[in-house]
Amino acid sequence: MQSYIPPQNAITAINYFMSQGMPYQIAVGMTANLMHESNLDPRAKSEVDDAGRYAYGIGQWRGMEEGGRQANMLAFSDSQGQDADPFMTQLKFMMQELNPDSQYYDALSGERYKHLLGLHQGGSLKTMPDITKQLEEAFFRADGAGMGDRINYADKLSGLGAGWYRGMQGKNINPRYLL
Repeated sequence: MQSYIPPQNAITAINYFMSQGMPYQIAVGMTANLMHESNLDPRAKSEVDDAGRYAYGIGQWRGMEEGGRQANMLAFSDSQGQDADPFMTQLKFMMQELNPDSQYYDALSGERYKHLLGLHQGGSLKTMPDITKQLEEAFFRADGAGMGDRINYADKLSGLGAGWYRGMQGKNINPRYLL
């Protein structure tokens, strides 16, 4: 049986989230949700609905109206300059949405995420399926769509164990060396 080798963008996302203070299991759950949403493709675009709307990016943001999540993500991306890596820019934007001091703060996501962290730190939210479900509700708001895939990704990624991260900060992590 061959071991699971995660995509490089999954390792990059987990690495980034943890560097921002996110606990390992939460970083894995967040990344698993992103894998389902966009396959970690910063240019992913959903089908256009009857009203001409679509979701875009690794988080499949919607809302092009002023103050909408997709409009905010594009404005943040523009502020990073033309040479900015779109994948990293979108990861950074996600953290901006969760930061109450940011102009891009998304109050609903931020408050739900804060509650989720409290549950996790208190020990009442500890399984990968539960964490992944809570993150989907808090941040992605897809009404549970694709939950089986989200949990499957989280289980595969969490199988790497938190120990792989120690000593890896600041390094370009090659997933082949994790197993």
